Amino acid sequence: MHFEEVNNLGLVELQYEKFLNFLPNDLTVLNELSLIALQRDKLDDVLKITKKLLQIDSTQSSVFFKRGLALQKLRRL
Repeated sequence: MHFEEVNNLGLVELQYEKFLNFLPNDLTVLNELSLIALQRDKLDDVLKITKKLLQIDSTQSSVFFKRGLALQKLRRL
């Protein structure tokens, strides 16, 4: 069973943060953390994570999309 299936984003977030300790530049882990942060309205975290993602790989359109959503919600766009 996936953590997402039980709808516990806090637990999922903790697990991905543990993965991040071992895989600090892993695109999948960072992408999932940015999505969770967006779902939980942790918009400053979204900006921080997407900035790191763009430094690693600036070709992923989903990263720009999530960053744009966060900026829009923060009324900075």
